[in-house]
Amino acid sequence: MITPKRSAIKLKKPLFSVRKVVAFVVFLLLCVGLYLLALNSYCDQGGSFDLGICSVTSFIPW
Repeated sequence: MITPKRSAIKLKKPLFSVRKVVAFVVFLLLCVGLYLLALNSYCDQGGSFDLGICSVTSFIPW
């Protein structure tokens, strides 16, 4: 019985695939966008923050 030789170098699978990285970035941008939308709505209703976030959200076009 002859056994096939194993290759000397084994290639490891990448830890993160391109699809997973792109999905994570899209998800992160969606979360940041919704958070800024909520802050913009809060600031439009007269809420104020000590950190000046309402001045930042005034540049959001929506």
